Formats: sequence, C-alpha cells, structure tokens
Amino acid sequence: IFSPEYAFLIVCPFILRKALNITR
Repeated sequence: IFSPEYAFLIVCPFILRKALNITR
C-alpha cells in the first residue's frame, strides 16, 4: 500500500538536507 504520508517521510530528510545546504 502506497500512501502520501509514507512518501513524505521518505522524501522529507532529503528536503531538509538540501535546505541545510542552502542555508550554509
């Protein structure tokens, strides 16, 4: 079963990592 919440939990760390790279 594929749910948007599950996909968000997987993609969220990548988004946060990119955000940290941009802030630095």
